[in-house]
Amino acid sequence: MERAFDCDVLIAGAGPIGVTLAVLLAKRGVKVIVAEKEAAIYPLPRAAHIDHEGMRILQEAGASDAIMAVGRPPT
Repeated sequence: MERAFDCDVLIAGAGPIGVTLAVLLAKRGVKVIVAEKEAAIYPLPRAAHIDHEGMRILQEAGASDAIMAVGRPPT
């Protein structure tokens, strides 16, 4: 059976960058498919630091409050 997938952008990899890109594009009306080979989310942290620009991107994606709730400021 042949399946047709219709999208404007195909993102290979559902890591932090791939998922963030997908959210930002989808919020702008872009049809996105994210392809990921792993069945589960990677269980360990992938970021030790988020700078101001990274936080602005997360704010635009609507994830900054969730990040701030589990993050901690540097000492």
